[in-house]
Amino acid sequence: MNKRSKLLSAALLGLWCLSLLVGTLQAASPEKLRDLKPEEVRNIERALPTKATVKPAKPRKLLVFWRCEGFYHRSIPVGNKALELMGKKTGAYDVVVTDDYSVFTKRNLRQFDAICLNNTTGLKFDPKETPERCEPTTVTTKAQLLQSVTGFPERRLNSVKMKSHYQATDPEKCNKN
Repeated sequence: MNKRSKLLSAALLGLWCLSLLVGTLQAASPEKLRDLKPEEVRNIERALPTKATVKPAKPRKLLVFWRCEGFYHRSIPVGNKALELMGKKTGAYDVVVTDDYSVFTKRNLRQFDAICLNNTTGLKFDPKETPERCEPTTVTTKAQLLQSVTGFPERRLNSVKMKSHYQATDPEKCNKN
């Protein structure tokens, strides 16, 4: 291979890699999730437990939020369906599945016992960029999220990654939450 061919091959490879990166970063949530095939649903049902490990003392409610503002995971519909079917089959909880940001208000969140952020990416909770999602009644920190759902202050919530107002404006305040 001559020098010109090598240079052309390297340039084309670079452009291809760049197109993959840009395409991945721009893959946002579809308006509607794909319907699962009957075989996929059967596989999920076979994998589920037959009963809850511990019977809940009272009815429980789980919020499953699946919004993607960055990379979209194709497994999201499967995860949503699995959580929904497990709640029905075991009787452990009812499920609300959504990608609508309006669910994140103190009033709305109080109805839930837990929140599952199912493969969410790039969520936008920044008062400067999205003020309609950051009204005074809206949850903007992990501590507020946990407080809204459980009524208890934050103890440990490492798996929830939400950009808070404090992270955007004052990192010291964020660390105190």
